[in-house]
Amino acid sequence: MRRERFMAAAAVAALSCGAGSAYAQGVSVIKCGPSMAASVGINGNGDRNGEETSGGRDAAATVEVPLSDRRSVRGEAGVVAWTFREHDYLTSALLRQERVEVKRVTVSAVRRAPDCGAPIRPYTGFGVGVYRYRFPDQGVAVTTGGLHGIAGVDVMPDERFGFTAEIGIHAINGPRRKPVFSTVLWSVRATIGARFLF
Repeated sequence: MRRERFMAAAAVAALSCGAGSAYAQGVSVIKCGPSMAASVGINGNGDRNGEETSGGRDAAATVEVPLSDRRSVRGEAGVVAWTFREHDYLTSALLRQERVEVKRVTVSAVRRAPDCGAPIRPYTGFGVGVYRYRFPDQGVAVTTGGLHGIAGVDVMPDERFGFTAEIGIHAINGPRRKPVFSTVLWSVRATIGARFLF
């Protein structure tokens, strides 16, 4: 009888140790790490001379470095091109048409929730940037500054890889050159992409 009790107690102890070990192996803490993302999408502007053809293809690459579980700093480089058309007010005749390219380099403060390791992580952010207009027909480039705000979500099926979707609003100082009319050029972009964590 004593031997049976001893065997039962030993079995319970062994199962408890095994379960504890399996639990310890199954629980992991995912640390926040740097990430890179590449995205493509559409970008429209609110310029009077760009209203008819304001939709442009947008491409961007980002690098993000965490400061804490929910806050990070992001750098982005991107480019978009729009066609601007200037018309005569009296006759509506087309006076000028030019495809203008706008490159940007921005820095953003980003806040995410919930903490790292969640499969779905919405985020918001804001920041400043340098924007460079290039007028190929005129052979001129103009550099200005601007502000922006972003909102998006990361879907992470894997600890190191995920998908991202984002909407951004940019207020860019105008180039003060025709055919761009705006003193402040507003643009709205919607993009999707892939994120890679280190």
